[in-house]
Amino acid sequence: TATTFSFSSFSSLTSWSRSFLLGVLFMSCVNGSLAFTRVLPPLVHTRHASCAARGRQSEVVMRLSSTDAIKRREVLRSIFVASSFVVSVVDAREESAAVREGSVASIDLTTPEGNAKAQVTDKAFFDISIGDEKNTSRIVIALYGNIVPKTVENFKGLVKGSPGYGYKGTEFYRIVQGLQISAGDVLKNNGRSGKPAINDGEPFEQENFKIMHTAPGIVSMQNTLEKTVDSRFFISTRREVDQGYSKIFDNKYVAFGKVIEGLDVVERIDALETKSGLFDKGVNSGKPKEKVVIQDCGLL
Repeated sequence: TATTFSFSSFSSLTSWSRSFLLGVLFMSCVNGSLAFTRVLPPLVHTRHASCAARGRQSEVVMRLSSTDAIKRREVLRSIFVASSFVVSVVDAREESAAVREGSVASIDLTTPEGNAKAQVTDKAFFDISIGDEKNTSRIVIALYGNIVPKTVENFKGLVKGSPGYGYKGTEFYRIVQGLQISAGDVLKNNGRSGKPAINDGEPFEQENFKIMHTAPGIVSMQNTLEKTVDSRFFISTRREVDQGYSKIFDNKYVAFGKVIEGLDVVERIDALETKSGLFDKGVNSGKPKEKVVIQDCGLL
């Protein structure tokens, strides 16, 4: 079955994935040509060759000299160097496009200049219960609607429950201690799905990456596999200004808010013990043992 792979789908991959994919493609292209040269023996056996031919081929492979092995490594190294070069060209192209559109991370909320650019247009609150607690603890999030109006509109709609669904009653489903806590799955409550309040309930394109992730308590939208956004979000749990943390998320995730009250609540959630069973790996990792529920939410 033929498979169509567009440039847009290629560009949506991570740099490592692109390098790996291109390396595999290059290797498959040169594999046959190497088999017909005297420089190197074939990388794989020919399936339909005769037994005698396969025997002779195996004998050649078994007699590989150190020189042949070195040449093979040089070929493979060249393949991956070429792959990395192509990937760097694609990344540079995307970065240049982002710069032209003015969507790259440039607003640092730890500086007076950054706070002057990002104006607080709205404030949302989450009243959260942890485990069997009857009392709730409040988190207040400042929203920067002048920088990311569409993203803020979506978040506000889900906070209010305007489309008939929203964040109320949902859980924080994943904790990566010292890094982030994730919530916002309004469909299955497990982090595998989401639904926005705008765009007819369909995931929409990332708006921009202007707000950096330097400040503690930054709130950002989680990406789908197609690099769109829905209802899922995460809160940074870094306690101090961290440029290294910012570089991980800048220009990849849309930051739209910051926790201005209740950072101690965020830290409590971050410190919770997570499940570590056989099935609590990969996408299921980081699930807190105690339920962390948004009991109520709204705008202030």
